[in-house]
Amino acid sequence: MLSRFIESYLQLKLPAGLSISLEVVENDQQQHMQGLVTSAGTTSHPAYYHHQPKLGIPCARNTSIHAALSRQASHIAFVDDDERFDPDWLVNIWAYLNSQPEETVVHGAVYSVLPPSAPTYYEAFFQRQIEPTDTALDFCRTNNVILPLTVLTRHGLWFDESKPLAGGTDSKLFRAAHALGVPIKSCAEAVIYEDIPLERANVRWLSHRNFRIGLTMGEQASQGADANQVTHFLRQSGKATSCLTKYLARTLLLQRKEKNIRYWFKACKTIGCGLGSLGVKVDAYKNVQGH
Repeated sequence: MLSRFIESYLQLKLPAGLSISLEVVENDQQQHMQGLVTSAGTTSHPAYYHHQPKLGIPCARNTSIHAALSRQASHIAFVDDDERFDPDWLVNIWAYLNSQPEETVVHGAVYSVLPPSAPTYYEAFFQRQIEPTDTALDFCRTNNVILPLTVLTRHGLWFDESKPLAGGTDSKLFRAAHALGVPIKSCAEAVIYEDIPLERANVRWLSHRNFRIGLTMGEQASQGADANQVTHFLRQSGKATSCLTKYLARTLLLQRKEKNIRYWFKACKTIGCGLGSLGVKVDAYKNVQGH
């Protein structure tokens, strides 16, 4: 997947007058990808390798911030190694960013691509909502985002490394930025494709994913000024029970699997949301997937 990602980076069209660099952070106790990365760069599309042995996505993300600062970059863009750029991605997201007020965060569109052998109805469970261009957002993720580095440096924002394997630290950082008055906008023309590994295209993985998303939502809900953890937990438990009842009823009636399974995933998310409000965390990123 990293090879496909780098290949798409090399095909990026560059806006006039803009220089870029790719900073790949290998988050592993061993170094495996240095040769792949350093041999790939070109004069117009240089690529640099960084090693972060402390395991955890926020640790890797913070390393990339340090890398950008060391290059004296004006902006930083975050993307994932299981993604691929559309050739016009940088031209489109850069043009939109420069049409916005200073220190605006811009999040692009991510389209999920399933392997041919995966059931087609899984696509709906992987595809995130694509917001129309110029939509104001409360938060975003690091799967397709660009921002001036001053957004981070001026406010002292870093990804939280206290629970490095738990997930959700990207949305947490951008929620914090939004709370400080930083505008976050969407740009649907800035397209990235996410390749879904076959081992993720199953009910078990999607159940874990929805549960983990719920944990993050619950944690954030519990931090509100008028939040009541017990009330929130009971409310989410009631929603989960309702979803589970619908799932079991539709399953017993032998209704279409792709229709009733969404209630199971909703139950996983709401259970996670209730437990997250009580401070429950899981190490969702303990195992590496994909090739």
